[in-house]
Amino acid sequence: IESTGAKHFADALLTNRTLTTLSLKYNNIDAAGIKCITDALLINNTLTTLSLNGNSIEPIGVNYIAEALLINKTLLALELWDTNINSTGVKYIADTLFRNKTLTTLALNNNNIGPIGAKYIADALLANTTLTALHLNSSKIKSTGAKYITDALLRNNTLTTLSLRNCNIDAKGTKYIADALLINQTLTTVNIYSNDINSASAKYIADVLLTNQTLTTLGL
Repeated sequence: IESTGAKHFADALLTNRTLTTLSLKYNNIDAAGIKCITDALLINNTLTTLSLNGNSIEPIGVNYIAEALLINKTLLALELWDTNINSTGVKYIADTLFRNKTLTTLALNNNNIGPIGAKYIADALLANTTLTALHLNSSKIKSTGAKYITDALLRNNTLTTLSLRNCNIDAKGTKYIADALLINQTLTTVNIYSNDINSASAKYIADVLLTNQTLTTLGL
């Protein structure tokens, strides 16, 4: 539908009062189209889930989304998989999480976030009290980024779901996760599939299960 089509939907959102979920995945929408959607979010108070996966949003488009989230009070879930977001773009979203009190689910999978982007998210988790699900699969955060996230989990008591699949996390990063699970009492779901985890590092997680009384779902 490209950005022209996105504008048509944005115009509709200005008056529609029933649509709660909008998925515009892989539609060749660029930052200009995203601006149309986010402008509508400043007025629309019905939409709760927005998925823009697979569009070339880039950091400038993420900035538009972040600015809208400072005003919009109804959006609960935001999916931005595979949208050419780097650490700069992630910072826009992370900065918003310090003030946004509505968003509960954030998915940034398949973006080149890296350890620096993970640090921005981790800093936000120290202050945010509404986000319950964070998905950073295939985001290249490595064990350094995992350390930032897990350090935040020592203090965050809101997040219940954390997914770090295929993030280039090795044995050291697995140990960071295990150490956090010894203290964190709110995480119920952790997914760390497709990382560099061997039998020795898997034992770190297994040992935690001897004492952790909160985790209900674990994926390795």
